[in-house]
Amino acid sequence: MMKHVYLLVSSLLLLATACSIEESKATPTDSPNPTPIQSSPNPTVPPNTPPTNSETKPNPVTRTLVSEIYDEAKKGRVFFVEFVVGTATPATIEKIWGTPDEGTSEYLIYEKEHYTNFSLINGKVSKITSDHPEFQIIQASQVEIELGKPAKRIVIDASATELIYQVGNYQVIYGINTKTKAVSYISVTK
Repeated sequence: MMKHVYLLVSSLLLLATACSIEESKATPTDSPNPTPIQSSPNPTVPPNTPPTNSETKPNPVTRTLVSEIYDEAKKGRVFFVEFVVGTATPATIEKIWGTPDEGTSEYLIYEKEHYTNFSLINGKVSKITSDHPEFQIIQASQVEIELGKPAKRIVIDASATELIYQVGNYQVIYGINTKTKAVSYISVTK
């Protein structure tokens, strides 16, 4: 039975490919039934314009970044940041990244070069937040397409919402700009 289904599917794909090749060779005058010109619902888009990539499927570059962020969060890290939540200390961070732009016993900020803030509890990193510019190409809808519904959705204020996902022993938080629907920052915490 499966062999017959496979043969049927293979035949259909071959036929569709052949038709597609023949159709692309035809000129408008060769076609007995030319495709009618359709009016566009959007007056600024010419008729018969194919939909953009964002209208048809997720951007593969963004998908990869969402996946990489998720994989790093499983390890307690934020993508682009080599330190781990729960084990990194201010001394370790300063040894590798140098003196922070700002810092107290409760936080370290490396905004100028690394776009990263570290929250500290008892001398260890309890949360890493990064607003790296590359995160801003990710749309909230893309996160939900790839990761599903978040465990929590918290409205911070009129301009920000957080999508929180449980990832092993950690939580990854996608801070969303509610106006642009783009990711503003990524946080990882225990």
